[in-house]
Amino acid sequence: MAQVTISEAIRQSGIGRTRFYKLINNGTISTSVTSEGKKCIDTSELVRVFPDLGKRTTENSFANNFPDNCEQLETQVENRLLREQLRAIKEQLDKSEQREKWLQEQNANLLMRIEPPKPVKRENWFTRFWNVKDE
Repeated sequence: MAQVTISEAIRQSGIGRTRFYKLINNGTISTSVTSEGKKCIDTSELVRVFPDLGKRTTENSFANNFPDNCEQLETQVENRLLREQLRAIKEQLDKSEQREKWLQEQNANLLMRIEPPKPVKRENWFTRFWNVKDE
């Protein structure tokens, strides 16, 4: 199994530092020395001395996975909200396109109703010059 430092072993065991060192000194917990000269404890040794520790580590692993589950749930909720927003935006776009089409049809209808301007009857230059009106 894995080797952990004494500080980490104390944290995992959940007991006080002085009590833990007493267990080391009276031989209940055996230690080993790493190549750097630091004392380490095998995790199997911790499980042997503290049987509840094995159960706690599985609970801790569940607790450690819980944030991942929360993040996944949060991501799913965010995705759902974004999908709803996207759907609402698409509906708005469809409505605006329909409105634009209707307005273009109305514009075309109004343009067809407008009568072309009547040509203005202009007097020729001769009648304007002599001020003679055609009757």
